[in-house]
Amino acid sequence: MDLGIGFSEVILLAILALLFFKPDQMGDVLKKWKALKGKYFKFKYDIEDQFTLAVQQGNHSMKAKQSEWIMNEIKKQDAFQKAKVVAAFYPLPNEPEIQPLLQEILSTKTLLLPRVFNETEMAFVKISDLNQELVKGTFGILEPISTLIPWNESIDLFIVPGVRFSRDGGRKGHGKGYYDRFLSKFPHAYKMGVCFSSQIENKPLSLEPHDVKMNYIVAPDNSTKDLFI
Repeated sequence: MDLGIGFSEVILLAILALLFFKPDQMGDVLKKWKALKGKYFKFKYDIEDQFTLAVQQGNHSMKAKQSEWIMNEIKKQDAFQKAKVVAAFYPLPNEPEIQPLLQEILSTKTLLLPRVFNETEMAFVKISDLNQELVKGTFGILEPISTLIPWNESIDLFIVPGVRFSRDGGRKGHGKGYYDRFLSKFPHAYKMGVCFSSQIENKPLSLEPHDVKMNYIVAPDNSTKDLFI
C-alpha cells in the first residue's frame, strides 16, 4: 500500500504511535497524515499561484500577449521543430497560456502531459484529445485520465513550467520535486523552460544537487542563449 509518506515520516509516526496511539489506531493515523500533507501542499500551490498571478501578470492583456510571444518563440526553436515527442504541461492560472500550442503539437507530433501518481512521483502520458482525455487531478491541475498508460519510450523535448528561473538555466518549481525527479531520468532530452518576463533572474538561483537545469529558457525580453547544459 502506497501511503505517500517518506521514511523519516514513518519513523516519526512510529514514535508518536508508541507514545499516544494503540496499534489498531495506526491505519487511521496514517490516512489522516497523508490527507493533511495533501491539503498543505494544495494550500501552498494556491498561495504561490495567486501571488505569482497578482504580481507577475498584472492584467489579462499582458498575460495573453506574453503567452502568445512565448508560443511563437518556442515554435522557432530547432529543438521544437526537430522533436517528434514533446512532453509539455497544461497551464495553471499563473502560467503561460500555451493551450493553442498544445493543440498544434497534437496535429504534428506526439504530445505527452504529466499525471501525478503519489506524493513523490509523476509520469507523462500520451494525449490524443485535450477535451476528452483530461480531468482535474492533484492540486486542481488538469491531467490525463487514469485509463491512459504512462509513456515509456524516448522523449525528445520537455517544455517545462516553473516558479522562478535564472539565466544560467536554473529552475525552481513549487518544491515537490516532481519535475526534477522525472527529468533526471532523461539526461539527453532537450529541456526548455518557459515563463513570463518577471519570473527570470539575472543572478543564478540557489539550487540543490538534485535540481535539473534547463538547456534553454523562453521568456519575453529575457530569453537565454542556448545553454547546451
